Amino acid sequence: MSLVETGEVIVIGDVKSFGKNNYEKREIVLAMEDGKYRQEVAFEFGGHSLLLVDRVDVGDTVSVHFSLRGREWKGRYFVSLAGYQIEIHEKTNIPALDKNEDGSELDIPF
Repeated sequence: MSLVETGEVIVIGDVKSFGKNNYEKREIVLAMEDGKYRQEVAFEFGGHSLLLVDRVDVGDTVSVHFSLRGREWKGRYFVSLAGYQIEIHEKTNIPALDKNEDGSELDIPF
């Protein structure tokens, strides 16, 4: 089942390792407007898609392509949203070309 959601990145989680094989995954959380209530939804990226998260920053507007995954563990059922593609629509952390790293004005001779 392949789905897509668009929203603003509000959280980028750290890489976490699981199991005997040290499977790594990372979460991002998108804020999405849904009528009058804002939804904050976590998407998991693992394996080959783990590196996709490095391209995004908090505040970016993105679309996440994901699969809905479910599993049973000890009589309980869990659902996860497994991301496999990120489209960046709007970057928020684009460096200004007319400022130094400390924020002071560049001394441009023209």
